[in-house]
Amino acid sequence: LRESNGNLKMHSVDTLRSTLRSRLHPTFFGLFCFITILSSNLDRILDPPYWDAVMGVYYQGVWLLHNNFNWLKLFDQPTYVYGGPRVCPYYFYSFIFSFLQLIFQPKAVFLILHLINFLAASFVGGLFFSMLRKSMPVWLAILWVAAGFFNPIFSGQVAAIYLEMPLAFFTALIGYALWQGNPKKAFVFSVMAFFIKPSAFLICLCLFFLFILNSMLRRRDLLRGWIPVKPSLWLLAPMAIVSPLYWSLGTEYMIIRLPEAIKAFPSVVSLLFPDLMLMYLAGIGLAVSCFFLRKYAGSFRPSETRVLIFFLLLTSGFWLSFIVFGQAMPRYATMIVFPQV
Repeated sequence: LRESNGNLKMHSVDTLRSTLRSRLHPTFFGLFCFITILSSNLDRILDPPYWDAVMGVYYQGVWLLHNNFNWLKLFDQPTYVYGGPRVCPYYFYSFIFSFLQLIFQPKAVFLILHLINFLAASFVGGLFFSMLRKSMPVWLAILWVAAGFFNPIFSGQVAAIYLEMPLAFFTALIGYALWQGNPKKAFVFSVMAFFIKPSAFLICLCLFFLFILNSMLRRRDLLRGWIPVKPSLWLLAPMAIVSPLYWSLGTEYMIIRLPEAIKAFPSVVSLLFPDLMLMYLAGIGLAVSCFFLRKYAGSFRPSETRVLIFFLLLTSGFWLSFIVFGQAMPRYATMIVFPQV
């Protein structure tokens, strides 16, 4: 009788797992994320942009609205450093803000921009859930995504109107394309991300470092069959296209001072990213453990090892880019929170 009860319990658990896996589609999970984010941010849903955004992308959008969307004239205006409206002529979001202001009242514009933020964050959660559920139990994938949403940097940017969530959205698309072994799509999404916000240069730089890491490690068993040599050349293409555009913005946008950046990086990490860096170091430890356990004990499945190594490579590329970038701000890490967690 005990044996039959035990078998019944195991059968019930297996049934529950298979039901979760089959019915909890990433789309429904993303919808659940949206409802949760919306309900937890109702008191902020009409908040205007904060100072940095007001003096940046939205100031440029207001100028475009009052100058008949004369984009070419924007290039002749003073930059934001001198109090002018020219922040970045490539900000596609400025045009969205201008058109919304043309049609709606300010409060309605803020509401729409907040909803765009929530949708972008929900999409990030749903997309990473769709990747993780193939490599681990569904309940663990849910907890993993929840940890990303509860990260202070990510949750703070979800509630604020700015460009970090749209950028995280494109980063998720890039990560998913790479996960599928399609660097050509990753190239397209990374260039599109640049026109959302120029700090997407970090992502393009990340892909450059990812190409180097992939080339160094693909001969190992852990990376076998991920991105072959020829398709991986697409990882170099974003830098080739984006770099001239980025440098055309002027030196106030990025001055790479590599020695100073490397010297300051430990203090930046200790003050701003203690949780993310601890996770990164834990990920390195797990990757080493997986390698030895798989090689000598056969304890880890290839899919589990692959997801760990993939996210570790992606975050390694980001942190290398962060150091080289020199002037990266804490909120820029929003785009890498989910792969990091």
